[in-house]
Amino acid sequence: MRATEMQPITFQGDPMSFVNEFISKEDWVKYGIDEIDGRFVVGGAKSPHWAIDRGQDSYLRQVANGREEFSNEQTYTFLWRGHMLFVKLRLLANSGNREGEGWVHYELMHLGSPGQQGLAPEIEPMRAEILSDLKAALTAYKAGGVYSTWTSATVTLDV
Repeated sequence: MRATEMQPITFQGDPMSFVNEFISKEDWVKYGIDEIDGRFVVGGAKSPHWAIDRGQDSYLRQVANGREEFSNEQTYTFLWRGHMLFVKLRLLANSGNREGEGWVHYELMHLGSPGQQGLAPEIEPMRAEILSDLKAALTAYKAGGVYSTWTSATVTLDV
């Protein structure tokens, strides 16, 4: 998709039931975090925290950061209702006040299932719902997860 074809989607409000938390030892094993981290050697973030919605079996976790001229690119795993997805975002802009509101603007560079160029065929028809839930997770994540100092966030995602 060319930049001129991107459609910004803004999400502000209730980020479903996603909460930011450090990953417990039990969840680390349950979700195979070491195996996931092994896929991201260069720029690997090995983040010990996530935004998780336990009721939907969904989480968002940063696994890699771009380096040098790609330092504004971030890769996440997004477990969506039991389906593992990889998400690559380009941070376009952000701003906020400590202990106040913040905003962040991303460009979606990639959304796909492991071993696929895009989403797996069985979940492709749910793309709009996946994007909506991704925006909710990003909103809860507030550009920093457990380390964010924002009390609330607005997320714009160009897709």
